[in-house]
Amino acid sequence: MDDTDYLHNAVCGKLLLPAIPRVVAQIVLSLRDPAVSLHTITSALEQDPTLAARTLQLANSPYYGGRKSLSTIASAVDMLGTDALQRMVLTVGLASVFVEVPTINLRQFWHSASATAHAARLVALSCAMPRSVADAAFFGALLHEIGHVILCQAFPEQARKHFDRPIDLHGEALLAAEQQAFGVTHPEVGAAWAMQLGLPDEIGQAMRHYLAPWTSAAGPLAPALHLATLLVAQLDAGMPAIEALALLDPALLERAGVQSGRLEKLLLAWRAA
Repeated sequence: MDDTDYLHNAVCGKLLLPAIPRVVAQIVLSLRDPAVSLHTITSALEQDPTLAARTLQLANSPYYGGRKSLSTIASAVDMLGTDALQRMVLTVGLASVFVEVPTINLRQFWHSASATAHAARLVALSCAMPRSVADAAFFGALLHEIGHVILCQAFPEQARKHFDRPIDLHGEALLAAEQQAFGVTHPEVGAAWAMQLGLPDEIGQAMRHYLAPWTSAAGPLAPALHLATLLVAQLDAGMPAIEALALLDPALLERAGVQSGRLEKLLLAWRAA
């Protein structure tokens, strides 16, 4: 039994991981197939009204030119491309799994998760990583704290006892509180869920080790996730992007291989969009 199998079995021994909608799973698997056809993706999206509407909204947004003339799913899929579609489907589809979770403001959670995902993708791009790797960083960052949501949904009484207070815990403080409340932590649960979703192993590795990104087990994506969480913590507090970037330890940026000038340009373009 390898490390990932052990992790999955250990987590599943404590709680039942949530299932995702069939359509979302089908689309995620389809988009990972380089030979997938436009017709296959379009047909799958048309089965889910929420995903279909979001696809049209995204394709007609100012970010993609704002032409306001795309009225079919097929034309929207053609405009967006598979990379953008996969990011959108995961963001919208996985959010639909959680409707009401004790002690968690889901709207705020997904807003922060989405920002962290975009930031991680930009960090990866600023390290001259391929777009496919940057997209993997996006998915890992989107889900980096999803394990906490799963735990609070599975154990509502413990969640209310330990987390029903106006204190926004993250990082090591959150790990300690989760260990006390649940006996397991969000990186472990999140990594196990990523495995269940069929996401690549390097995404689960990064989710599990993003708080200790320089360990040998962390993999290449963990530093991007780690830096993104630091950036977004400042952005969520209302700090301008350039000031938030300036607060990052230059030694961390250098160790991760970040080209600071490139990251600055990418951050400014993202925040202006």
